[in-house]
Amino acid sequence: MKPVPLAARCLSKRFYSLKSAPKADAFSAAERAKVQLHPQDLEITKLPNGLIIASLENYSPVSRIGVFIKAGSRYETTANLGITHLLRLSSNLTTKGASAFRITRGIEAVGSNLSVASTRENMVYSVECLCDYVDTIMEYLINVTTAPEFRRWEVSEAQPQLRVDKAIAFQNPQVCVLENLHRVEIPLPIPCTVELHGWEIYIRNSCIILQNLHKIIPVKAIAQGGLTEEEVRTAKNQLKAALLMSVESSDGLLEEIGCQALASGAYASPAAVVEKIDAVTTADIVNAAKKFVSGKKSMAASGGLANTPFVDEL
Repeated sequence: MKPVPLAARCLSKRFYSLKSAPKADAFSAAERAKVQLHPQDLEITKLPNGLIIASLENYSPVSRIGVFIKAGSRYETTANLGITHLLRLSSNLTTKGASAFRITRGIEAVGSNLSVASTRENMVYSVECLCDYVDTIMEYLINVTTAPEFRRWEVSEAQPQLRVDKAIAFQNPQVCVLENLHRVEIPLPIPCTVELHGWEIYIRNSCIILQNLHKIIPVKAIAQGGLTEEEVRTAKNQLKAALLMSVESSDGLLEEIGCQALASGAYASPAAVVEKIDAVTTADIVNAAKKFVSGKKSMAASGGLANTPFVDEL
């Protein structure tokens, strides 16, 4: 009997763990078919108190929860200008159920994050966490949104940051002009990107396509019929691409679902919106352009105004 080489004996001992390692194909095809995950539809529920809940199961290990409140800056009055931005900065202050320190450390302890954003229409409180910690994070989210204490000294400490944010924002002339323009607009809520009701989404999409076409030809020329099918097709493709890319990320999808549910209590899927966009005709866009050209205009200007024309001269 020949002796086993020393190297072979060492290798057999060194790689013993490979003998007990599980095989990669541990489950049969039949077993894998049993655990196949099917796409779920979005569910929207309206509670008796008016709260609307939209939920979507996507089998992700990470959960994202958003609270959308119709409390944007457009609802401010002259007596409380800036209150929306101050609310955003005060989101991590002490609440009735938890101190600012506990909220910060509690969210960090489970690897989650809390963010607050505000627009002219809405204020959005959103959290991101692993599914196992949803109950823990919900406790902090409920406290932040429904039980803030607004202690005087804590709010005072947030005001310098508010002034800094305002100064930074108004270094951009476009921001200044848009803010002034919104002040003289008709005081009606600005339509969301998508309206579920057929006719409203029809006209809204026409206006968005008109906006895209404005990059190619003037609106006045569109109203006069100077529009080709190729230009309309290009504008539609740009709009559909922008829509679909905006909901590719989980954050974008959460924002789209929340804004639609808050505005109309329903949700139109990207596929449904794409169909509505395809249904818009050249005549619809021309009619939308005519409404714009014949409608009442508003103008705001910022900077050197010595040679600023009147609105009827534009």
